Amino acid sequence: MKKKENSQEQVEKIQKGQKQINKNSRGITLIALVITIIVLIILAGISMNLVLGNNGLFTKAQEAAKNYQTAQNMEVAEIEELEKIIPSKAIIELKELKVGDYIEYYSGANGKITCRVLYPMDSEYGLQIISDQIVSKLTLKTDTWEIARDTYNNLLEILNGKTEEYINTNYVTDARCVGSIPTVENGKFVDKNKSKDESGSYIDETKTYLLPDNYATQEVLDGSNDTKCVLADENYKIDEQQLKDNDLYIIKDDYYIGSRQMFTEWRTFVGTCFACRHINIQNSIVTSDWLCRIKDDGQVDLRDPSLEFGIRSCFLLDTNKAKVIDGTGKLEDPYILGM
Repeated sequence: MKKKENSQEQVEKIQKGQKQINKNSRGITLIALVITIIVLIILAGISMNLVLGNNGLFTKAQEAAKNYQTAQNMEVAEIEELEKIIPSKAIIELKELKVGDYIEYYSGANGKITCRVLYPMDSEYGLQIISDQIVSKLTLKTDTWEIARDTYNNLLEILNGKTEEYINTNYVTDARCVGSIPTVENGKFVDKNKSKDESGSYIDETKTYLLPDNYATQEVLDGSNDTKCVLADENYKIDEQQLKDNDLYIIKDDYYIGSRQMFTEWRTFVGTCFACRHINIQNSIVTSDWLCRIKDDGQVDLRDPSLEFGIRSCFLLDTNKAKVIDGTGKLEDPYILGM
């Protein structure tokens, strides 16, 4: 009987011990889980700091990209400086360039421009190349009568000034908008900002311009027959003939030509229109678009919205510095200019 009681006691002790072990195990497991979570949180914080911190991977990647771009810009600048110092070997003479040959022209900050030879070296206008597409677009302002009139009067300076932004001083001496006068003296376009046969203000003594009383103008034209708008010109005809003769006239965009025009009728309008000319690719003709106009009764109209077309540049090459250093002159392999 005692043996039976002892056996029972032993079983109870064993069961009690197992319960204690299970209890301790659960306690250890919970502590281990908490510690694991804490460690993971710490590791996650460290990882995020490594990626997103001030010295993290993203920051370092951005710095690396910036440093790469800086190094690339420095390399381009160094190459340009070397081009000024180290003479290039010409593959052909400039005098061998023919009208229509393709030229890869580097305009500095404005990048590469594909051009064509417009006038050869032995022409009376020197060696000129013309951009084969527009180099940019330009809006001519017409906010008030005074602004519109000044835009018309200063049209050549505005258009030619825009083209001068694309001069590479290494081997180009001057630039102009196509359609302006191409006459050259001492490496400059001497008449590019002038109108052919320009002789001052437009005066029609048969008309008297009486502006409406409610027109907000700083300049009173009541009773005057002088609009203070310069005369029309035919500057564009020199370039136009050369462009047409050599199949260089039409490109994929409409573009300004450096020439003014005045006309007296436009659809239902009868009066005096002050306009600029451009090449209309749809009709393959020179088209005039008015900037401002005055009816015979003095009514003033302004172009709205302001006029916008492309700029096509002509560059005068410095034949003492420019050299053809590569290429074949074809569209797929243009001549490359160097020094």
